[in-house]
Amino acid sequence: METEFFTDLQNFGGFNGRADQLNYFNVMAGDPSCINSDFNRYINVTLEDVKKVAEDLLDSPRVELSVLNEKEFKSSKSTSIDRLRCLNLKESKNLFLRYLS
Repeated sequence: METEFFTDLQNFGGFNGRADQLNYFNVMAGDPSCINSDFNRYINVTLEDVKKVAEDLLDSPRVELSVLNEKEFKSSKSTSIDRLRCLNLKESKNLFLRYLS
């Protein structure tokens, strides 16, 4: 993550370059100089922070994963991908993933 952050800053233009990031902070925070301190939010995350978020969001005792077997996968006529509009981990008891080409 640190490498990506500094690599992006090296590019002045283009996607996610310095100009894009300055514009992002100008629009979202109202101050483009926030680019200088934003990275600290990620660096300062502790193991306890991650554990607390995991406990708050991942309170279900299990996750069920269903994957189409190869025969079903090859015979599928659908070309679109099924997507959940909103996945709320607190309310979800099962998580189903469907792989389509």
